Order: sequence, then structure tokens, then C-alpha cells
Amino acid sequence: MNKFLQIYNTLYKEFGPQGWWPVKSKYKKENYFIPRDETEVFEIIIGTILTQNTAWKNVELALNNLRN
Repeated sequence: MNKFLQIYNTLYKEFGPQGWWPVKSKYKKENYFIPRDETEVFEIIIGTILTQNTAWKNVELALNNLRN
């Protein structure tokens, strides 16, 4: 998980807070306190990768399966 945190931190430094990712299936517009833990960092990174070539419906399904 540490590698994911490094990737997240690199992107965060480059682009700053975005506050748009729907962590745990809830849209949190401009909530700059997310991610709150490594699980949410993982969700954002994996979800971002999946959305590059996958319909959102399938990304949600995959993230729910990963959480379980």
C-alpha cells in the first residue's frame, strides 16, 4: 500500500486538492479532507486507473468487490 501512497502524494503535489472523488460511492464535492486513510487512497488510485478505459458502472462494481 505504501507505493500507492507515494503515487498519490506525487499526484497531489503536482495537481493539488481536487475534492471530487466519490469515496465509498458518495460524491463529496470540494471535500479536501478526503482521502482520510490508505484505504481511500487505494480506492482513488485504482478507480482512476479503471476509469481510463471502463464504464463507471463497472468501476463501481470493481471497487465494491475490492472493498469486500
